[in-house]
Amino acid sequence: MKIENIPVHLPEETSGGVERLARPEIVLAGPGRSVIWEAVQRTCDGARIGTWFGEAGRLAVQSYPNDEVFCVTAGHIRLTGKHDPIDIMPGQGAFVPKGWSGVWENIEASRKVFVILTSTDVLEEKD
Repeated sequence: MKIENIPVHLPEETSGGVERLARPEIVLAGPGRSVIWEAVQRTCDGARIGTWFGEAGRLAVQSYPNDEVFCVTAGHIRLTGKHDPIDIMPGQGAFVPKGWSGVWENIEASRKVFVILTSTDVLEEKD
């Protein structure tokens, strides 16, 4: 969707989403199926914004490709890496940094609203 200077609704999970299947070699459990409804893709700052649905299952993530902020709207997501597991429930959010490796587990079918930042110029580390 081309960005204009107007607000947009985030897509509802009904139809028209893009179905994705994880590569078989990273699927640890479940079908590895997800659906994405992308509302906005901004080339000026590399932001992608939308809604995501994933079936229950576990994926082995090697070097997450982008910085992502998300809020779970339904279900239960657990992220486990070189840290104690982080459980994200409805109404809770998380940040996954580019390069993160670990296990992404949808304890149950889950939905999230996401913002993916593909430009490294967007984020600055604070002291």
